[in-house]
This record gives sequence, C-alpha cells and structure tokens, in this order.
Amino acid sequence: MPTTTQSRRGRTNTLTVRRLSDECVSTLKRAAKANNRSMESEVRSILEEFTAEWIIQCELKHANFFSEVRRFMEEEGIEGFDESEFMLPERGIDDGRPTVEFDAA
Repeated sequence: MPTTTQSRRGRTNTLTVRRLSDECVSTLKRAAKANNRSMESEVRSILEEFTAEWIIQCELKHANFFSEVRRFMEEEGIEGFDESEFMLPERGIDDGRPTVEFDAA
C-alpha cells in the first residue's frame, strides 16, 4: 500500500508497506471510511500523527523544563525572577514534614 506525503522541499516521497494482515487492512479501511478518507489518506494521517508525537517525546526527553522557562522569560523580556525560584529544595529524611502512611485496607 503506497503512502505519499509532501516533503518540505516540494518532493513527493513514497513508502510501500508489504505483508499487512487482512485484519490490519480491514481495520484501516474501516478507519478510513469512518473518517471519510481514502485508505491511503488514512495511513498518511496515522503516520504523520505518530511522527509528530515521536518527535515531541524525543524533545521532551532531552529538554530541561526550567531551562526552557528561563530562556522563554529572557526572550520575552520578563524580569524580576531569581534563579533560586526555579531550584528544587534539598529534601532529607528529617525535613519536618509528617510521615505519610498507607493502610492496606
């Protein structure tokens, strides 16, 4: 089943997938019909959605949230924050908080 998408350079790429089970093809056909698309368009949509999610997950694994917040605030000209506002406090066994107990009820 060929799948085609527009690349950034205006080229069209083709991907051929062989040996799909009848059940998989049937499911794709049902999904395409439910979304009022051709099966090719449905597969393209599935691949594009998967790829976008995968890219986001990879970026999140390598991103430091607090560094990104600091960078954003600097770019936006937001002032009045202190680096210590984003630091996590040191925690120890005896930090004065009550012990939490869970009952096995």
